[in-house]
Amino acid sequence: MPEVGNMGLPKKLLEKEVKDMVRISEGRMSGTGFGTVVLHVSPEAAMGGNFSVIENGDLTTLDVHSSSLTVVVSDEELERRKK
Repeated sequence: MPEVGNMGLPKKLLEKEVKDMVRISEGRMSGTGFGTVVLHVSPEAAMGGNFSVIENGDLTTLDVHSSSLTVVVSDEELERRKK
């Protein structure tokens, strides 16, 4: 299984001088990663949290300083999806 933290930036981003890309995964991490990486998101999803109902196209916000990763979907829509 590849380590997502070790994933290099895609060429098209490097050409635009992007220096970092957030990686969100349940993958393993042995300390060889680099950049911004958020690991172990599936326990929250497995417990029925908001990440269990994310759909393609949903926006998320990451605040590294406060250690928060949030789905930008209304509370009403999240409750509808959980049903």
